[in-house]
Amino acid sequence: MKRNTKLIRGRDIRYYNYQSGTVARGRSRLLTVLLPMVLVFSALGGGGYFGYKQFHFLTSPRPVLQSNETPSEKPASLDEQDSENLSPQAFRLREDEKLSNEIKKKIDGMPKSVTWAVSVRDLNTGRMANINSDRKMESASLYKLFLLPALEKKINADNWKSRLGKGTINDCVIAMIKVSDNECPRSVGEYAGWKNVNPLNASLGFTHTNISDKSGNTTTARDVAEMMYRLQNSQILSDKARRAVFDALYAQKFRNGIPKGCGQECLVANKTGDIDNVKHDAAIVTHDSARYVVVIMTENGSWQNIADLAEQIDNIMLP
Repeated sequence: MKRNTKLIRGRDIRYYNYQSGTVARGRSRLLTVLLPMVLVFSALGGGGYFGYKQFHFLTSPRPVLQSNETPSEKPASLDEQDSENLSPQAFRLREDEKLSNEIKKKIDGMPKSVTWAVSVRDLNTGRMANINSDRKMESASLYKLFLLPALEKKINADNWKSRLGKGTINDCVIAMIKVSDNECPRSVGEYAGWKNVNPLNASLGFTHTNISDKSGNTTTARDVAEMMYRLQNSQILSDKARRAVFDALYAQKFRNGIPKGCGQECLVANKTGDIDNVKHDAAIVTHDSARYVVVIMTENGSWQNIADLAEQIDNIMLP
């Protein structure tokens, strides 16, 4: 539980570019102390221009690679003519048999009693691996992610300060993701209208996900990976809504799966699901220059099983 928290503590996570889905960590505590000193110096010493330039330097966003930018080098499997004719989306996402085979080999070495569904998307090159990713499984708490589109269609995130239950809508969104609260998603579903959730998700392409106010919600690793990918790529919610969601994902309480396996050097935004014999974890991982979405869904598995596979997948994804 203590792993993968060092990178978060003491530094705020800032969203310098919502459109790109890129998340950058904010200024350090030392900088927070120095910044007011710079401003005071500029005001008292007549160094207005100097103070402005220093303020601009210290607070302006640093250049970051955007996930929706076309990579500078095309994959070796695409020839020059094909890559010019492909749309950015098609160029970004493509099945990679070699990657799939590498992950399958890792799964083959895992306990045979565990049923696996895995989906991985490389956010730098667009290669994908899908192993049993269309297998319908009990969603557990992953269904809470699929309430978000219907919620924001009902009420824009600018108005998420409105009351819902014991707190605000924003409070509920954070609680159902960060600590997997169960009362909030019921309130959100009732507010957005349970009957509206599945049709909207289907229109967005999540055709293998079915959720309602009853038990037995189902989804697939591919649908969950697509949801995480679109959240990261700013394709599913407004910028303000995404910020609330990512604040909760990065502050996730349950980190015994993918974050534990990836280790202390990884920055992980994840959402878990845990019910009966079902354990799932879905995450956006940044490790050095590697950036990827990984979804691991299991039946009869343990958090240690997920952590072990996540570690091996991370080793594969590192350049």
